[in-house]
Amino acid sequence: MNKIIHRHIEKNILEATRNFRVTYIDGARQTGKTTLIKQIGLKHNLRYLTFDNENLRALAKNSPDLFFELNSPPLIIDEVQKVPEILEQIKIHVDNNTEAGQFILTGSVDILKSQKIKETLAGRLVQYELYPFSFTEIKNFDFNIIDLLFCRDLKKINANGNNEKVIISRILTGLFPEIYQKTPELAKKWFKSYIDARIKKDIYDLTDKNLRKINILPELIKVLANQTSNLLNYDNIANKLNISPNTAKHYISLLESLFLVKKLKPYSKNIAKTVKKTPKIYFIDTGLVSYLLKITEDKLLRDRQLFGKLLENYIFLELQKHISISNNEYELYYFRDNKKQEIDFIIENNESKTIAIEVKSASRITDDDLKGIKSFLSKNDDKLSAMYVIYGGKEISAVSVHNKPVILLPYASFF
Repeated sequence: MNKIIHRHIEKNILEATRNFRVTYIDGARQTGKTTLIKQIGLKHNLRYLTFDNENLRALAKNSPDLFFELNSPPLIIDEVQKVPEILEQIKIHVDNNTEAGQFILTGSVDILKSQKIKETLAGRLVQYELYPFSFTEIKNFDFNIIDLLFCRDLKKINANGNNEKVIISRILTGLFPEIYQKTPELAKKWFKSYIDARIKKDIYDLTDKNLRKINILPELIKVLANQTSNLLNYDNIANKLNISPNTAKHYISLLESLFLVKKLKPYSKNIAKTVKKTPKIYFIDTGLVSYLLKITEDKLLRDRQLFGKLLENYIFLELQKHISISNNEYELYYFRDNKKQEIDFIIENNESKTIAIEVKSASRITDDDLKGIKSFLSKNDDKLSAMYVIYGGKEISAVSVHNKPVILLPYASFF
């Protein structure tokens, strides 16, 4: 029996309902949105409705006035993207009544990418994205890793973390609530039905258009899995699938809107204009990548380059998860200069202070591993609050770059 995991985002949602008329929670399917909002509804006496219910969906589409006569706020409405027309009625309702906490909405596709819908609810809602479990949720830690890294408070970070077998299993299985305690073999069976449902079902919640090339999506997502943690090369993808680069961009955007993949922008401040502003691509869960690429435990143990790519994707997700629930504002980027020196992650706060994070699977860090940090320091020395390398060693340690400390954190601490 799975243990109950407390979701750290709950406090953010409750705070939002006390201050805003509409709270919107989106994210990939099966990240636990329904479980979370049902728990919130029970604790705070909010009525729960879902547009997965066919009759309720038909009533909301065909008779929105009657729908609200029968279901007056405060309300929780799950899977609201199935009836986007209802958002106009919600707008009218909250414009006539400015009391906070009238609606908690959830969606499994990013309907706010639609300019029309975004304008409908502009100034009326606050938005949160729910991810699969974070390592701090699983271990019941109460800290935010981003906040700790910015202030260099490392006392709560456990240098030992989990052993290599647990780490490999967690990367292969992923952290979706339904399967995070299952074996990698069972996880692969689950991911097969998960992907089929997303592509064959949820994709139509995004567009009314006839998607003539929808048959390429299963192949596209496998091509993207091979590029995870790398620069997104639209021309290369287009050539492999015999489509145009614009079609590739459009369909990747659809996968983004289903929260299956994430793009990471380059840090471009004070960087030469000759540097391409190409995004990097990551997946919402390393278990999903493992399924798509048919990765086994033996393969991951043998292929350290592959392990490094999945480790980087895993760390990217942990950073995103903690950014999403922090009370502080952060932006996540990667850095690459015109000599192709890179830092995996740059995080900037609202005071334009930054931290640099490099991810290495090796247990020893060499000068070559620090070239990206050296390049960034030469251009942004005054902005850096701290520098880190997440590595395969067993101890929290430090090295020096330009007489400044670069802290080495074991990647086991993040599992």
